[in-house]
Amino acid sequence: MATSYSIPLGATGESVELRVSVWAGVRLFYRGERLKRKGPFKPIFEARTSDGQTHEIRMRGRLLDMLPRIFVDGTEVEYAPPLPVWMLLISGIALAQVIVSVAVIGGFVGAFPGLLAFYLGQGVMRRFDNQLVGALVALALAVAAWLIWAALVGLIILGAS
Repeated sequence: MATSYSIPLGATGESVELRVSVWAGVRLFYRGERLKRKGPFKPIFEARTSDGQTHEIRMRGRLLDMLPRIFVDGTEVEYAPPLPVWMLLISGIALAQVIVSVAVIGGFVGAFPGLLAFYLGQGVMRRFDNQLVGALVALALAVAAWLIWAALVGLIILGAS
């Protein structure tokens, strides 16, 4: 389940494609080919347009939002509206399960359903035109993650006794 966004490059009308996937993460493509990072750690990319200009593309993370901020030649490009605070709080319910799992009981195995619910929930909220429907589906995913975590914790406790 990948979602694509078009990032315009200058006045040429050409664009870079941003693909977001739960499994593959965030990737940039230009003319069908994946862009490579300039350095090993910084998310800086370059794309050469048909007019010969080279554009620098930078990605910066957002707190609690899986979509990065994109800067083309130093200017931020608004390609998708950020999620409203109330939607971030709903996706935060699944993220809270990850913190509880790692800090209290369940470990990283118990954290996996919460991470999955967090990323899938944000993707679902962005896909639905009706924000309420998307939020309800994301909430259902978060509740399912908590139930899976409770079942895993029950197995751990029962297995230990």
